[in-house]
Amino acid sequence: YPLRRQRQMCIRDRGGIAFGSDTAAANHLDDYEEGTYTPAFTAGNGTFTHTTQQGTYVKIGRLVFCTFRIDWSSCDATAQMYVSAPFTSTSGNEFGQTGTGGVTYNGSFQDAYSLTIGMIASNTIAKLYARQDDDNTNDPNPATGSGRCDGWLMYYV
Repeated sequence: YPLRRQRQMCIRDRGGIAFGSDTAAANHLDDYEEGTYTPAFTAGNGTFTHTTQQGTYVKIGRLVFCTFRIDWSSCDATAQMYVSAPFTSTSGNEFGQTGTGGVTYNGSFQDAYSLTIGMIASNTIAKLYARQDDDNTNDPNPATGSGRCDGWLMYYV
């Protein structure tokens, strides 16, 4: 087979990478970042005593992927719970969310069988949702006592 020479990629003079023969600036990869951040639980009211707050992220263009671990030794929250994210999300869709994720926990979220998480539009927080035995997604009753929550988010900025 004959070898064809085609431009697969080029480094732009103004920074970034262009793929193929695409010249549109919007399609150039010109932003890559990875790092750590300090995630935290917040609630409509009440406080958490955090004992571990670890977070990492990778941002490629407008897409952010982050992971977090939060341990707490006590809380007196009585309202909807949120977890912080490293960047402000985009304005979102008709449902008001710009991304999704997953959560595992060891501790007590009252009446919750499993948790899901959704990034709130134009914000740096994601909302926790509970799956209860009737299979409806509801706002979780807050965490009680102590526990650990590990999770991930993927969203647009």
